[in-house]
Amino acid sequence: RYSRSVLVHHPSLLHPDCSGSAFRSFKQMKLLIACLLVFKMRASGDGACKNDADLKIYNDIKQNISDIQKTCIVSGAPGADWKHHCLKQFITSVEAGTACMGDCVHKRTSLSTQCSACFGEISACVFQKCVMHCLDAKAPDCISCTKQNCLKGFVTCTGFDDLPPVTLHPQLVV
Repeated sequence: RYSRSVLVHHPSLLHPDCSGSAFRSFKQMKLLIACLLVFKMRASGDGACKNDADLKIYNDIKQNISDIQKTCIVSGAPGADWKHHCLKQFITSVEAGTACMGDCVHKRTSLSTQCSACFGEISACVFQKCVMHCLDAKAPDCISCTKQNCLKGFVTCTGFDDLPPVTLHPQLVV
């Protein structure tokens, strides 16, 4: 599920012995597989945001996280040119979009890379399963689709109890 580019962007998630690109023995291959499993657990693992630093930041930004993610989609990380906007990255590949969103959330919020990766994961889930409902991330259909399809993974990854709160747009009655 993770491309090599994600591994390169998050070297802190790897064990020091996992940086080699080629292996010459079965033992080295087993070590690489073990390292990839550790990376997967850390990148989308249980409670990546349940530490004091991330909880403090999240409590300060959670009312605004949808807007931060929207900025990441249309503008990318601070200083990114149009080629590196996360929407363009998602169109290139889901893995590239996921990595872009995790990196952008990290740079825009200072959440840890492990916690920010969870926001990349939920963005990928929404892109794959709810994109037509989520042209407006605060729309009731988007929230419903996201809860139905992506909530469990987000809760497991972050350790939070629910999705970030959103202010619903009032329904127009004609």
